[in-house]
Amino acid sequence: MSTVSVADATSSEWWTNIGDEANLVLTDPPHLDRFDSAPAHYIFTSSWYPHALRVVHLGGTLLHSCGVEPEELANYLRVRVPRQVLVWTYPELESHRYWLLHTQLDVTLPTVWNCSKPDPLYRLLLLRLASSGCLVADPFCGRGEIPSAARELGLGWVGCDLDEESVRACWEQGL
Repeated sequence: MSTVSVADATSSEWWTNIGDEANLVLTDPPHLDRFDSAPAHYIFTSSWYPHALRVVHLGGTLLHSCGVEPEELANYLRVRVPRQVLVWTYPELESHRYWLLHTQLDVTLPTVWNCSKPDPLYRLLLLRLASSGCLVADPFCGRGEIPSAARELGLGWVGCDLDEESVRACWEQGL
């Protein structure tokens, strides 16, 4: 299964369609600054996070960018966050250094970027976390940076996004 579709990752339909096949969820969901309020962000996160945790409970790994440690996220969502849930953060915005569980990642980054992260970051994360035969799921794939990195590494991938223009850009890349 390797496909990108226009779908809503906050609904159970997309997660049901990928079934039990995905064993790595790697995503960069919309952050708090994209919402009118913290409660709106909480509602959004609460709508997709339980679906992603299901993958973890089946033995997979969830890795996402959220700017907080897993313990903070657990308190925020009032859920138990298993050890297979990892976050990457970038506390040093001036230097653009990324961290994965207190380990600095060796990635060269541009000095300015929009919400998309640089491709080398995704390749590095996939190299560290994915195994042969892994199916990588990205429920907020945007223009396909994560599926593209997974394809380059010979991994299976599946992604979705609500933005039709972004999904068309993925299709134009052959995703």
